[in-house]
Amino acid sequence: MITSFVQRAFKQLPVSPQLHRVADGEEAVAYLEGTGRFNDRAEFPFPHVVLLDLKMSVMDGFEVLAWMRNDGDEVKVLPVVVMTSSTEPQDKVKALSLGAKSFLTKDVLFDTPAELCKTVLSFLTV
Repeated sequence: MITSFVQRAFKQLPVSPQLHRVADGEEAVAYLEGTGRFNDRAEFPFPHVVLLDLKMSVMDGFEVLAWMRNDGDEVKVLPVVVMTSSTEPQDKVKALSLGAKSFLTKDVLFDTPAELCKTVLSFLTV
């Protein structure tokens, strides 16, 4: 599972960023809006970067990304790193055209975890 891989990759860093995981696209939107069970920003802080899987239930990653880019506030400018098992060229084109800053496929994620960490940390240090 990509999630456990991501957690392991970041635990290897000297200072590990705090990760918050949601179950599906609908929860991703609720988290970003700070609504429902995510309304306590002390417990669920607004992120500095979003790691987005394209293959989520309820709303897929493309729908979440489109929502983010059409939202009128700080969500609109959040950097998004798409992480996916899809190797379809049209998926990369669509994700980047919707505003993703980076597109990492499963083969890159598992072969070079340092690449994932480097990509995400580049957005955290801006």
